[in-house]
Amino acid sequence: MPNRYIAIPALLIAAITGYRRGTNLQDRAEEFRRSARRYHALFDEYRDFLSITVASNEVSTEEVRAEFNRLSNDRRELNQTTPDASGIWYRYIKWKGEDRIREEITTTPETREALSNKPK
Repeated sequence: MPNRYIAIPALLIAAITGYRRGTNLQDRAEEFRRSARRYHALFDEYRDFLSITVASNEVSTEEVRAEFNRLSNDRRELNQTTPDASGIWYRYIKWKGEDRIREEITTTPETREALSNKPK
């Protein structure tokens, strides 16, 4: 058998593998977008919980605990059912720099005061 015929199966396998990886990336990207939307919705619920429920004087401690437990369970379930993005986050931190990340996620004293509804 001539050498050019031996290369055909290898090229065919490479093309099929490339196609499968390419389509898998599209599926993976959509999966990350879906999980990002779910995390954002959960973030909104936590924000509303902190700014409305916790700050309200009309809600009992038991109701606050029950709502917090529900939100925590939702977060745990979301962590278990969504794709792991820790490697992506780690690369982002390395690219951005740890100090700049801390600046982005640090809560200011004014924000803490507003969330706790207690003056300094």
